[in-house]
Amino acid sequence: GPGQRRPGGRGPGGRGRPDFEPPAGDRYSWNQTLSTGDVVVERVFVPENKSVLISANRGDRDAGFMPSRTLYDFSSASGVVAIRPRGGFYPCFITDTTLDFSSITNGAAAFNANDNTVAYGQEALDGTSEKLPIEAVMALYTAQPALKRFCGFAGVVTAAPSGG
Repeated sequence: GPGQRRPGGRGPGGRGRPDFEPPAGDRYSWNQTLSTGDVVVERVFVPENKSVLISANRGDRDAGFMPSRTLYDFSSASGVVAIRPRGGFYPCFITDTTLDFSSITNGAAAFNANDNTVAYGQEALDGTSEKLPIEAVMALYTAQPALKRFCGFAGVVTAAPSGG
């Protein structure tokens, strides 16, 4: 009847507020137990018609866990991963990945089906290198615009596996 909104419809004025109108896509979440025994809540969002996915996690800061958001961007030939720690003005840590879009989304769907999952294949990254010069950051953002939206202007650091 009048005044009712159908799912996905727009309210009066044409543009709904983003917090009431989340973008279309798949959402997954699960609890993950780290090698330390700490439990972390993982959430993944895969926007519709995009070759990116965003994961966010929450864990115990007192146990030394740094909550972060992670962008997996497969819009270019090689996948790139950007990690953005929360709770401060941290740079974006960028690394590459050997995974592909479908393996990550399939993994998220499988984890979503389980109540609790154990972290495996954890990789230590060394993020102590200098921030990339602004020209390199701009070139990166031009090649992969999703990175620009995700990382912003807090700086970008290339993180290499540290073997730890």
